[in-house]
Amino acid sequence: MGAIDFNPWWETGAIDSNTPSMKRRVMFPKLKETLEERFVEIIIGLRS
Repeated sequence: MGAIDFNPWWETGAIDSNTPSMKRRVMFPKLKETLEERFVEIIIGLRS
């Protein structure tokens, strides 16, 4: 299995009906702020 099997919208551009209803992660805004920095974020364990 490849990444497209888990993320078909990468190939089609269409998002299935279940995806928009997913809850946005609490840490998403912080991770988005650090996209330009040159380091790796590792997230382990349960996430809320």
